[in-house]
Amino acid sequence: MIEEDEGWEADVDKRRVITNPWVWLQFLQSTFSVIRRGKVAYALGFFACFLVVFVVAVLFSLVSQTPVIFMRMSELQHGEIDASFSAGTWTDFTTVNYTRVAEVLSDPQYAAHTPRIGASVHTFSAADCPDNNPYDSSWMHSTLNRQTLAEIYADAVPVDFNVTEALCGSETVDECFKDHCDAKGIKSFILLIDTLRESEIELGRDWSLPPLGRGEGYLHSGLAQRLKVEVGDVVLVQKPLNFYIGQDKFEELTGVNSEIRELSPDIYFPVKVAGVYRDPLGKHSISDTQVIIMEYDPFMEHIAQFYNPYLFDNSTRTTLSQRNLREYATGVVVNKPSPRSETYLESDYDTLQGNVIGWANELFFRVGFNSVYTSLPVLDGLRGTKYLSMFLGLILNLIVFILLTLSCLLIYSLLMTNVSTRTFELGVMRMIGTTRSGVIMLLVIQAFMYSIPAVIFGLFVGEVGLWGVAAFLGDLLSVDIPAHLSVEGILWAVSLGVVIPIVSSIFPIRAALSQSLESSLDTRSSKTSAVKVKLTRADPTRGVSPLIIIVGGLLAVFGVAIYYLLPLALLSMNLALLFDIFFLLLIGIIAGLAMLSRSLQQGLERLLCTMFFFWEQGAVVSLVVKNLVAHRSRNQKTALMYAMSLGFIIFITVAFDLQIQTFSYGEQQSNGAYIAVNSYYYQDSRSTDDDSSSSSTEGNSDGYLASLNAVLEDLLAIAANSSIVIDTGWISHDLSDSVSGAKNVDISPLSGFAVLTSKKDQDIIAVSPNLFDITIPGYLSVYQSNYADESQLPQLYSAEGKGSALLGTLWHNVHNWEIGDDFLLEYQKVSGSGGLTMENTVKVKQRMIAASFLNSAPALVFSSFRAIRNQDVVVSLPTLLQLGADTYESLEEYPIRTVLFQLKDSPSYGDVQNLIADLKSVINDDEAYVYDYDSKISPITTASEALQYVFSCTTVVAMMICFFSLTSSMFTNVSEQTKEIAILRALGISKFAMYRIYVYEAFLLVLASSFLGSLIGMVVSYTMTAQQLLFTQLPIPFALPWPVLVTVLLTSILCALLSSFYP
Repeated sequence: MIEEDEGWEADVDKRRVITNPWVWLQFLQSTFSVIRRGKVAYALGFFACFLVVFVVAVLFSLVSQTPVIFMRMSELQHGEIDASFSAGTWTDFTTVNYTRVAEVLSDPQYAAHTPRIGASVHTFSAADCPDNNPYDSSWMHSTLNRQTLAEIYADAVPVDFNVTEALCGSETVDECFKDHCDAKGIKSFILLIDTLRESEIELGRDWSLPPLGRGEGYLHSGLAQRLKVEVGDVVLVQKPLNFYIGQDKFEELTGVNSEIRELSPDIYFPVKVAGVYRDPLGKHSISDTQVIIMEYDPFMEHIAQFYNPYLFDNSTRTTLSQRNLREYATGVVVNKPSPRSETYLESDYDTLQGNVIGWANELFFRVGFNSVYTSLPVLDGLRGTKYLSMFLGLILNLIVFILLTLSCLLIYSLLMTNVSTRTFELGVMRMIGTTRSGVIMLLVIQAFMYSIPAVIFGLFVGEVGLWGVAAFLGDLLSVDIPAHLSVEGILWAVSLGVVIPIVSSIFPIRAALSQSLESSLDTRSSKTSAVKVKLTRADPTRGVSPLIIIVGGLLAVFGVAIYYLLPLALLSMNLALLFDIFFLLLIGIIAGLAMLSRSLQQGLERLLCTMFFFWEQGAVVSLVVKNLVAHRSRNQKTALMYAMSLGFIIFITVAFDLQIQTFSYGEQQSNGAYIAVNSYYYQDSRSTDDDSSSSSTEGNSDGYLASLNAVLEDLLAIAANSSIVIDTGWISHDLSDSVSGAKNVDISPLSGFAVLTSKKDQDIIAVSPNLFDITIPGYLSVYQSNYADESQLPQLYSAEGKGSALLGTLWHNVHNWEIGDDFLLEYQKVSGSGGLTMENTVKVKQRMIAASFLNSAPALVFSSFRAIRNQDVVVSLPTLLQLGADTYESLEEYPIRTVLFQLKDSPSYGDVQNLIADLKSVINDDEAYVYDYDSKISPITTASEALQYVFSCTTVVAMMICFFSLTSSMFTNVSEQTKEIAILRALGISKFAMYRIYVYEAFLLVLASSFLGSLIGMVVSYTMTAQQLLFTQLPIPFALPWPVLVTVLLTSILCALLSSFYP
């Protein structure tokens, strides 16, 4: 009954404390009194909370904008185009009627559209025709074809021949131009745009050049440099007469048929250079450097006056000049409604893809999806960076977690310091009647006095700071970033401002309540004790430790979650869930290593003391060691913070560099060279324009195969004449694409029982014997072979290597094949139509030999993992010709897919651009393209620069929080040992010796913690690097960031000296 009364009285006291405003006022006065007495301690706690609130608010606001960075990367590569479509060639149309499209797409969701016309042309500098006015084309038009024209038109000659004799007599326009102009046309691309309309739909947000007048154009700097023209100069553009209009439509409009057109197949019209630009700013891909931009609507009015007057009378030219070009767009661009960047703020690529495709499905349905080619350029570009985006999100979540942990540790340290320094005061308060609830409320109020002002001030400064950060990153990325804190950022900041003091107060409250009243009022004894004795009573009624229950429960939940969620994420391909699991695992690794470092801290401090201070006086060294022991419990918190901070800094540095390297290494490995020319294989049947120099072959009946055979000699000649090209190599098209009717291409053991099957045809290809010599080094990994690395391909072309192949290590692992073992290559060749039937199918079989097993190779696909099943099988070209079952008669006929160029080290930008322009001048854009590594990788360089600022700021904040903690610990250590210091001074120890004792203590504490933190960072970074190797199968080396490590270590030592100076 007595116990019940005491409990009832305690509850009454608790309610009195909580509800009595006088008690609250007294607690607030006491807290303000403590703040006035310990301004430095309060400033440390306040700034720690302020930094966390500020960084978290800004960071989460920026994190919500992180997808914009990757959107910008995609826009630089593909242009600021959400969706586009053009006429399908199977419809026999080459253009789209934009006027009709505008009527169909009147819905606000699809109203941001604009027409475009683009075509390949040849461009000349007008200065190369010095004797002729570029605006007077009469000199190149023949007048001596009257008889030919009369025969074609019979009695209805539509033109007036009473004109001045042409300069070139009976020559065609092309012959005349070549004879009288010392120029070689540069293959380029003309792009007609509606500048004002594209500005409205955010196509080229930062494009500041004004709309063009009639006959004016903007030239890309790459084209301007090759033509050697400047602003104000004139260039001549050569294009076919019908240009963008189909031949039938052109004949209908002009009456000029194809027979007459042969007399003057092209038109040369002048363009005045109104400006030169280097960065397309989203108008087109940055890899396109030979571009002329002209205004859409006045274009036809400009060029109509330069049509051959002997073939087109004034009436016809007037008709052409008045044609509405919007009825003949070669493509239509449709963007999301403004602001379109909000669409790409979704960090989960799968969700983003669903949103964009859902929007695009309705769009393409409205315009007739079965009649157009469709593309989603920005979304396609984001697909290549989705893993990078997820890893970045993982790192940013880890940053927030580490900052939260450091802040809690700092506030906890400050509150513990406050409790230890106010032991007597708290004892007096308890003696005069303050209850346990009162002590708890007093410490909680004190904790909130750190956080509440810090939250208010942090949000205010965060709003101001984000304005500057958003402006800086916006200018860097050329994208509008909201300059206001996001709701998520504010909520997280406020939540942390509440959580930090509550979590940080738990152990200080326990420490304050666990002290007896007698020890609290004892002012004669030192509060620092090097020896502690703990008595535990063997009481069966004592119960289980709450700490054990909490830790055990968390570990059990963690294990069950991993055991179930990890397979779930893998089976469902839920990458977001998978990366959340990785985040928890990284937290576990860091926490485990940090706890392990606590056990090693003391021994390492003693070792470092012996190493660095062997020359010091024995008494000083002895006192330093004793101080480290006496202050161990307090210093452990600071040591833990330093270890976690340094480990965290090293980890995010390595992790970020790892993502950049993964992207660049992936590009190098998959393409094999910094410059290459690749031809297309279209899954649908296409035909080329009548006036194009097609290099296509029939290929597989399921698709249209483009090859480089027709231009191979030109490509090799360009390489031979280039000062930066060392050598070239090539890769053929695979067997299934090259051989008409080839189906079900596969390899298997001779027994016919295949353990590993693939849903796609096996890629059987041939490569040049020197391919591994001219590709980027470092990506060839041979698992098993009888030949040296440089002899892998030449041996295929030897007599001994006839019928042999290079295989991926996967085949060795699955089938236990060894070098020299035979295997079966077979496929079915279908002749005619009707699908796979006994009547029209021939099964082709070939016995092959395994020459080598490769883990990886540049420009080729090899692996040892089952996840990559469609790996290359590399054979010699004669062997591949034999496998083609007489499809090709000679080696020269077999279609070449890729030509790779080995460049000299560090070629200049201008030389590389000239080489690219020369290569583009000889290929058909519809059949091949030039791969440029620098253009491909440049967008990520811009993004990495922006993210580097975020990581640098986070590093500074983490080091500042650690410095605050170290200063607090050293201040408390000195203040608690004032009696001991006085005794030592009385015994004769000088002031300088006392300075050295505490400076040495801080130095050893920080140095040992930094060393352990470096080990934590290296272990976690190496673990992440190893995981990345598994995902990417790239030879990414583990590179320790020595400059960052040395800088942080030196900064830590400087912090140690500064922190011990003031106390």
